[in-house]
Amino acid sequence: MKTNLLLLVATCLTVTACGKITSSMDAVSSMNGKMDATNNGMSSMNGKMDITNKGMNETNEHMKSMLAAMGETNGKMDITNGSMSKTNKAIHNQTLGVALDMMIKPDNTKYVTLDSTVPTSMMVPGKIFAEEATQEEIALLVTMNVLEINTAQPDSKLMDAVKGDFPDAVKNSDDTDKWVKFMVSQIVAGLAPQATIEDMVKTQITNAGFLEAAAYQTLSMRHFFISNYILDNNLLAQKLDAPGMFEEALRYISELKYIEELPFKANIKVELTGFFDVSKRGLNKTWTLGDSDVKKDYYAKLKADLTQLAPRYKNPTTPEDQKRMDAIKKQIDDGIAGTATVTATVQP
Repeated sequence: MKTNLLLLVATCLTVTACGKITSSMDAVSSMNGKMDATNNGMSSMNGKMDITNKGMNETNEHMKSMLAAMGETNGKMDITNGSMSKTNKAIHNQTLGVALDMMIKPDNTKYVTLDSTVPTSMMVPGKIFAEEATQEEIALLVTMNVLEINTAQPDSKLMDAVKGDFPDAVKNSDDTDKWVKFMVSQIVAGLAPQATIEDMVKTQITNAGFLEAAAYQTLSMRHFFISNYILDNNLLAQKLDAPGMFEEALRYISELKYIEELPFKANIKVELTGFFDVSKRGLNKTWTLGDSDVKKDYYAKLKADLTQLAPRYKNPTTPEDQKRMDAIKKQIDDGIAGTATVTATVQP
């Protein structure tokens, strides 16, 4: 009886234990399932992160490509700008070369004689050269022409072997060629924009540039050309009957005044020594500004010429005409009084 009872208790305990073990195993199985789900979720997230990283890598590569393309574009722009710069320089040089050739073209210089004034046919290409050239290019042209005038000689084959000298015809021809070069220098110096001349003064004289001597020569030729050719032989040699003519004359007189009032006036000269001067014209000489104050004479002439104005400007009837004539008369009166001022773009 006791044995049966013990057997029954043992059986119950075994069944209970088995139930607990089964529950524990089910719990473990459930946990494993959850871990699998978690691992699957993490794998999914890792997959998404891989996709995200791949997208970011692709974006970075795309940005690198864009930067490379921009660099290539900038490089092409640099090349384009360089090409444009070369093209502009080529056009600039061609303009100067063509203008210079036109100035000395036989058709434009055939009427040049020794000690003659500048022919009008040389003026148009001369103005083109003067307005295109830099201050350095103008100074170089002037000084190279002066050097050739003073040192160049005719071909030795043209020398008279018996006399050991050049015939007068050869000498006169050589002198005429040199006179043309003198005219070319005058035209370019005289027609250069005032701002270019002021830049030359600042760069070459005030700052002691390598073309300082050439700048003095240029100023001398400019002064001679404006006073002798533009004013004496042209503008002031005719009847001034319109305000524009007075304004043009005053502009040129102001440019003379600028040169005459520079502090180094005594250095403004050009020395010519290379002419044969068979006819004793006095071609070999040192051209200076002299001591005469030519601008005062010009102002006096303009004052007298005011009487030749057209009636509209003698007695202005509109505020505009009155203002214009008042300005002209004031400049003339200030010039005569010696109180006219020069407005320079670049002060020396």
